Amino acid sequence: MGREDKGRPATAGTKPDTESSPESPALVDAELVPEPPRESQPRRSHPPRPQVMATFESYSGPIPPPAMLEQYERVLPGSAKQILDAWHDQGKHRMDLERTVVKGDNQRATAGMWLGAVVALAHLGVGGFLINSGHDVAGGAIVTSTIAAILGAFVKGTNSRRAERESKAQNVPPPRKRS
Repeated sequence: MGREDKGRPATAGTKPDTESSPESPALVDAELVPEPPRESQPRRSHPPRPQVMATFESYSGPIPPPAMLEQYERVLPGSAKQILDAWHDQGKHRMDLERTVVKGDNQRATAGMWLGAVVALAHLGVGGFLINSGHDVAGGAIVTSTIAAILGAFVKGTNSRRAERESKAQNVPPPRKRS
């Protein structure tokens, strides 16, 4: 911070170099503050050492605070606009990705429902054909198991949607799905 030159302490009001890096932008400001006289202590033969007071500013988030943006603008005109434009473009990109993910999820859910309906109708058709062919036990088992599977899927879907709504209401992440 302050540098001593030939036994003399640095004077109050001197400031060190400001350091910052692109990874962690920060402003550092320091100044030497003279130590107040102490009347209760005996006088020393050497001068009191100066105290150092430093301030550190940092930020966390997508864009720097306005004061820092002003400093960027002073150093490189147009840089504040570039920073804000980059932040805006990143937000648009993130929303486009989220839109794509939601659309894909909806398409998969719709395709899964249609495929499940086709499989269920095929099983019911086979069960009905077996019952008409005189294989009442086998046909009945297929029809009963198909209906049970449809009801089980409905109940599971209803319960998972309820759990998701409750966890969102409590701001708790939903339970992990078991594979």
